[in-house]
Amino acid sequence: MNPVVPEVGLISVAQLSEMIREEAGLEPEELKQLAIVTRFVVSREITWEVGKDAPGHPTLYVFALFQGEADHDVTAYVIPREAKDPGERHWLRYTLNRAVPTLLVESMTRSAFLSAVATDLVALAIDQGVLEEEEEEEEPPAGGGTLHALPTPGGPPEPSPAVS
Repeated sequence: MNPVVPEVGLISVAQLSEMIREEAGLEPEELKQLAIVTRFVVSREITWEVGKDAPGHPTLYVFALFQGEADHDVTAYVIPREAKDPGERHWLRYTLNRAVPTLLVESMTRSAFLSAVATDLVALAIDQGVLEEEEEEEEPPAGGGTLHALPTPGGPPEPSPAVS
């Protein structure tokens, strides 16, 4: 018996997950190694849980939860359940603060959403030792070449005589 794969809009959650995994550059085995946040309890009345409705919003689906930039932050990635134009800003990122009850909501296109989740997934994989952090290569100067000091033919120029 195959489990039912939830669909949101015209794309399944499994398809969206695969697109994000590919953008993150993770192999399926690497993804399986990650400890993933699946539930965040704000209060007795409010719980954010992956695979469930966003609290108070039955038209939104909680796709992923991540530890936020600060220790007391949690990031929730939320997608619309109904079909939406991928170029419109219907995909959401909530930043929840555990220390002070505040909520930041950012809307984005589907491609920006994919990139944002992939970026958080890579950061998680690096933090958990599944991936190694890549060193960034230095950009060459504008013009595409490398600047080298060229020797002057015949040595350095002679100083010009003083003019009175």
